[in-house]
Amino acid sequence: MKILFIAPVPPPITGHSKCAQILYNHLLIENDVKIINLSKNNFKNGKFEIIRVLQIINIFISVLKKKKNVDVVYLTISQSLGGNLKDLFIYLLLFNKLSKTYIHLHGGAIKKNLFDKNKFVYNLNSFFYKRLAGVIILGESHKEIFNSLIEEKKIFIVQNFFESYFLLSAIQINKKFNLINRNKIKVLFLSNMQLEKGYNHILNSIDLLSSEEVKKFEFHFAGKFDNISEEVDFKNKISKLDNIFFHGFIDGEIKKQLLDVSHILCLPTEFLEGQPVSIIEAYASGLVVLAPLTGGIIDIFSDSNGYPIYSNSISIANTLKNVLNDIEKLNNIALYNNTFVQKNFKIEDHIAKINNILKTNNHV
Repeated sequence: MKILFIAPVPPPITGHSKCAQILYNHLLIENDVKIINLSKNNFKNGKFEIIRVLQIINIFISVLKKKKNVDVVYLTISQSLGGNLKDLFIYLLLFNKLSKTYIHLHGGAIKKNLFDKNKFVYNLNSFFYKRLAGVIILGESHKEIFNSLIEEKKIFIVQNFFESYFLLSAIQINKKFNLINRNKIKVLFLSNMQLEKGYNHILNSIDLLSSEEVKKFEFHFAGKFDNISEEVDFKNKISKLDNIFFHGFIDGEIKKQLLDVSHILCLPTEFLEGQPVSIIEAYASGLVVLAPLTGGIIDIFSDSNGYPIYSNSISIANTLKNVLNDIEKLNNIALYNNTFVQKNFKIEDHIAKINNILKTNNHV
């Protein structure tokens, strides 16, 4: 099968680009795959705008060149207005290939942030969506985004996945939680260091705990700042506390090592997320999760997996206090998550589902 694969791949490493890279590598095994990389550099001045415009022009030229003689097109789509305009122009360039084109949404905010706010943009997307081979989404909650835009039979659910090296055994998980009696409970924030992701809510929640309660926790933050002033402010705040650690951007073995020794993942995001890979990796690594029941998180998280929270410091502080009264329960939740992730989020299932979807439109 000849596939035109249009998606962001690292660098930079993001949840989206990493998933795309893994899918691309697997599709290469049995298919002839041409790739167009949608990744963008992250500049902090006017130079960004010039380079990004040139990158986008190059993307459009590549689409025109590489679309010939392909059996199917795979395109991951953006949720921003600028990104959507880029996607619309790609649809136009692919117009004679739209019946062979599948789009893949990795997030969950495109309806609220774009379609509901701009009827003209909604109508433009509707014009192209009706001609697509199909739409791939992460979970049941995202169906409402496309129900009025494309036939239901063309909407395919493929859940996110974890890489197998994150998986701990039940013995390893039991050992980790048995050590709580001697060590502190390690709370981990693992995401982009954006205010909307909620890292500040965790930081502020610490002030709402008593000194005795604080002593029972360690707080670890891992992720990349895009805003220098926010990074400076964060580092100044944590410099006064000896149980808060900032690891910066981490990936691979370093990320695995941090997950292996952590007990709780706290992700108080304000975004309408897709299916955060950090939550799925936390399940595999035997962590209890604290997250809001919003966006696509509701498709992969419930009180069986941890503690639902609101995206504010009061909710987090109250939940951490509950955790201290529920320590024996943590181990059981972690073991459940470990089983839950193996049943629902295997990488081979993810790859096989997308491969089969693309094959249904193979017109060789």
